[in-house]
Amino acid sequence: MNKQYKNPPIVEAVFEVRFVSPIELDDEKIEKFSTLILSIFPEKKISYKREINIKEEEKQQTIERQISKIYNFVSIDSALQVQLEENRFSVHVTTPYIGWRKFTDIVQKVIDSHFRNIKWNEVARLGLRYINHIEKKNGNTQCKIFSSPYTFPESLNSKIADHYSNSLFKTDEHNNLLRIQVKDVIEALESQDVNNLILDIDYYCARDKKYTVNEVFKWLESGHGEIEEVFESYLTKDIKDNFDI
Repeated sequence: MNKQYKNPPIVEAVFEVRFVSPIELDDEKIEKFSTLILSIFPEKKISYKREINIKEEEKQQTIERQISKIYNFVSIDSALQVQLEENRFSVHVTTPYIGWRKFTDIVQKVIDSHFRNIKWNEVARLGLRYINHIEKKNGNTQCKIFSSPYTFPESLNSKIADHYSNSLFKTDEHNNLLRIQVKDVIEALESQDVNNLILDIDYYCARDKKYTVNEVFKWLESGHGEIEEVFESYLTKDIKDNFDI
């Protein structure tokens, strides 16, 4: 399919890898990893995350507090970012969306650098997620936006104060799952006739497995195909025509 729009509603696209067990990060690994992606992500920042783990053993609770380090590699315009932790890494692109081919080229460079320099253990989760903000103007009722299997009575269609739906699909026998979430986000705008709908499409594989780089690349293409098919079939033609204006 690979349909391209002039003004796609994508506000963020994310590719993420989570590992079964943490991978130790030292200065040498970080330096080698960042060198291969330096032309895209020249800025490096460090942030910290506080975590609380509660363990129960023999009817006793133990609370463990720890602070973990997050390495952030950022493009000059801040529209592209890599987050690196001991148990995961992710690649983010925000508005304006750069297109699938450019995005996947960047993701593949990050995967290749991580695989070469940090080394992988078993992967717990592969994920590809697209978050879309769709402007809902006055008169654009649910049935005019979504080609969904459910409809509301006409008397209620224009009176929806808030909307949320969450659907999870198992797409094949390899534990590949597809989660589709739709919710209203009312913006503080001068016009009360406008708010945004969030269409959040998350394709992921949740199983412990060792991957080769080529297997991850293949999964990435497959995941994008699944997400694109959902996007094209979930929205009506009238709404999608607005993305080409």
